[in-house]
Amino acid sequence: MGNRLGNKLNRLIKQRAYLSGEISVLESEADVIQAQADAKAKELTDANAKLAEIDGLITELSSINPDDIKVIRQKRRRVKGEHGGLILELIRMLKEADGPIDTRIMVSQIVKKFSFPMSNAAERRSARASVNGPLNKLKKFGVVVRHPSSPDSTAGRWEWVADADCHQDSNISSDPRLLPRQ
Repeated sequence: MGNRLGNKLNRLIKQRAYLSGEISVLESEADVIQAQADAKAKELTDANAKLAEIDGLITELSSINPDDIKVIRQKRRRVKGEHGGLILELIRMLKEADGPIDTRIMVSQIVKKFSFPMSNAAERRSARASVNGPLNKLKKFGVVVRHPSSPDSTAGRWEWVADADCHQDSNISSDPRLLPRQ
């Protein structure tokens, strides 16, 4: 039995069916993006209102022109979640390890826990820096020690050395010098 509609018409019908499905997906994605845009527009309106209020107070209290105040660009935090969560996770890993723990192992666990992107070399360097920076701070405080790398690896190995009753250990998570900057 032959094709009553013809091959060309069948291909067009199939293409239309796939395109209709793609359009419905794109419409739902557009709705999500529109909702995000509306939320950002509200945040922007609120921020501008707060800025106008602060400018009014500055003008009222002094002769400083608010427009002459230098803008400070705010950086977004790399780690989503509780402030100081990354360093607390590193401390937990170091304390739970039986001995020195390889930097690569810590980086891989932190990447999984905090969903760091790792698709290119720059993102991998950034993830390693996110772990090495706090480890070096902990080293300055004397609560961790960096051991030489093993013969088969160039990555460092870190070990928690602070005693459980050590003053630094009990206040390590509340010390503002150890917490990442905002």
